[in-house]
Amino acid sequence: VVTAKILVYPFKSLPAAETERAYVLPRGALEHDRRFCLLDADGNVLNGKRTAAIHALRATHDLTAGSTTLWT
Repeated sequence: VVTAKILVYPFKSLPAAETERAYVLPRGALEHDRRFCLLDADGNVLNGKRTAAIHALRATHDLTAGSTTLWT
């Protein structure tokens, strides 16, 4: 299979990370995809459908280090 680009989303609702390879995990998901989410003060998951302000966040991901930097 030839692909032009592989994108994973380490954090639900945040910008993607481009990667050269992605492993399919036993449960069928791609490694690093939607591993994390942001929570509000009450412990509820933040997403773009319920919290429009999340679309203002920008992110860079270092998949090897397991780190994400956020800014607006």
